[in-house]
Amino acid sequence: MNMKYREFLKDKIPDIAIVFILCIISSAVLLCFDVDLHAIIMIVFLIIIAFSINLFLDIRKRKKFLDSLYRNSHNIDKAYLVLETISEPEYTEGRYLYELLLYINSSMAEEVKTVRNDFAGFRDYLELWVHEVKLPLSAMNLKIRNLIQQELNDGNDDSADRIAAYRKLLSEISVTQGYLEQIMYYSRLEVSSKDYHLASISANDLIRDAAIKNREMVSDKGASLEVIPLEEDIKIITDDKWLIFIIGQLVANSLKYMMDDKLVITLKASNPSSDLFEIKVRDNGIGIPAGDLDKVFEKSFTGENGRHHSESTGMGLYIVKTLCDRLGHRVSIDSVKGEWTEVTISIGINDYLDTATG
Repeated sequence: MNMKYREFLKDKIPDIAIVFILCIISSAVLLCFDVDLHAIIMIVFLIIIAFSINLFLDIRKRKKFLDSLYRNSHNIDKAYLVLETISEPEYTEGRYLYELLLYINSSMAEEVKTVRNDFAGFRDYLELWVHEVKLPLSAMNLKIRNLIQQELNDGNDDSADRIAAYRKLLSEISVTQGYLEQIMYYSRLEVSSKDYHLASISANDLIRDAAIKNREMVSDKGASLEVIPLEEDIKIITDDKWLIFIIGQLVANSLKYMMDDKLVITLKASNPSSDLFEIKVRDNGIGIPAGDLDKVFEKSFTGENGRHHSESTGMGLYIVKTLCDRLGHRVSIDSVKGEWTEVTISIGINDYLDTATG
């Protein structure tokens, strides 16, 4: 949007009025001294011309600066850097404004730097805290599994009840560990790309590693996990650690919304074309209502299913979508309520795969 000349002229109305009054007074004074009328008209005309030229040049300088400021601030991603794209104005008021904006920008940059440093410190502390909390949870997990094995070896009459109670505790520990990991990855969503380590990896190894990491969580919930690898393995470029976490979030989501019947989660790798690899996570759980499908990746969206499951936070799929975007992968979801849900992660296969590990 460019400012109109008439907008500037509105601010100059007092100046125009003063010049107009000055011309009238000057003409009256000159008439009192019997100055020729033609000479008076010529003098008034010259005053008006000089004033008009000066007014036009002044407005033109101001308009040029403000138009550049407005246009450039809307055409760059980081509007606060706009002063680096324009020249210092040629009039005094504009230079003061320019210097003031520089000062404000510098102050804001310092504030942003402070906030970023504080956030980085908090993120480091949060990651340390998560690791510290996971240690006793892992110890509890191991202890309970030893107790289960002991009960199986003893084979007492009431062992089955105790084993069931132990498995329920394992399930709760697994859920807690999942939430801790989710917090850690969520804190990394806004970090720079240097925290991503893209490399060429085996697609089948990735699928198997994801299945191994989530096998106990699935077993503790009484569900089963089926893995369908590629018949002919291929190489893909991704960050395996982040992608395994993404798959784990999808598996955890399936477990969260399982029905009373036996839940089966299928982890399938497919290669639908020469330049595309897909990971499909499918379950036979409660499904998602059609009206919620377009919103499930939104932050904190829980939808109809969330109203019936108090543990729903609406963050799992949001983190999945955000991380996939950062890795350059696409994610989509399809579902039939009461029957199944399938999430597909699509990864492009590039020509430079062979050199990706260099």
